[in-house]
Amino acid sequence: MPGPAQMEQLAEDVGEAAHDPADYQLLQRLLHVWSVTAVAAGQPGYYGELAAARAGTSTTVPVIDVIPDWAERVAAAKDWR
Repeated sequence: MPGPAQMEQLAEDVGEAAHDPADYQLLQRLLHVWSVTAVAAGQPGYYGELAAARAGTSTTVPVIDVIPDWAERVAAAKDWR
């Protein structure tokens, strides 16, 4: 979860976005990432898995084994740009 420094930065970003619409998209992305992080951190075992991933000891599964049409999705995303 965000600590005091991150919350202070968020408050500053919100203030800037309120005065400069160009910053709104960046703020929206930041809030989305934080909300996804908050949901993940609320799951049992999250911090243990995070520590294992950082230590290089976590069990991993290739994305193509989890999402069979991954290559097509990546290609479609590249074409969309």
